[in-house]
Amino acid sequence: MIYLGIDPSFTKTGAVYIDTEERTIKFVCVSPPGSNVNYKMMINRSAFISIELIEHLCLNKDTKLVIEEPLVRSLKASTLGILSATTAWAFVSIASVKEMYSINPSYVNSLHTVLAKQLNLGKKQTSKYVAGEIVKYFEESKGYKVIVHNDKKLRDGTMKKRVLSHDEAEAFILALTLMRLDNSLSTEDLGAIYTINPKFARVVSLNRFK
Repeated sequence: MIYLGIDPSFTKTGAVYIDTEERTIKFVCVSPPGSNVNYKMMINRSAFISIELIEHLCLNKDTKLVIEEPLVRSLKASTLGILSATTAWAFVSIASVKEMYSINPSYVNSLHTVLAKQLNLGKKQTSKYVAGEIVKYFEESKGYKVIVHNDKKLRDGTMKKRVLSHDEAEAFILALTLMRLDNSLSTEDLGAIYTINPKFARVVSLNRFK
């Protein structure tokens, strides 16, 4: 099974897929060229993001996807509704994507409120910290291979290493939440995750639309 998390943003859309059979976690971020100067550019940039995600995310197995809903509080923020809708519809038609869910945009922030104060970090930095610690657990204790995709290459052709963006970190947190609700995490996994941030145990609901 593949669990896919997407955090849509015109600045940098973050995505992750977690292949529980191959024990692989791959992170991808997409920054579209140009800017939303008009409606046509907005649509074109949304399409660019969707195409790039599909190209880089291996979807050859049964997949369950969760995407963050847009928080529409201003005209500028409402553009995320177009991006989210375009991205969601791009994946709806893929046969291997069996289930799709959306989640409230306030979820990740509320998840890290207490921990951010304890660590004296901003919420975005806290997301990166939490994601990094959980990735380390999957890598060291569960034997997962972690890939952080980068279009930039070294002279020998290998990918240049880079740090996770907070968008990718939050996409990872969304995917883990879907895995938890799908009973795909072991008691050991949950114990390790709750140790990093006990708020992961909170009750949360997803909205299924496929």
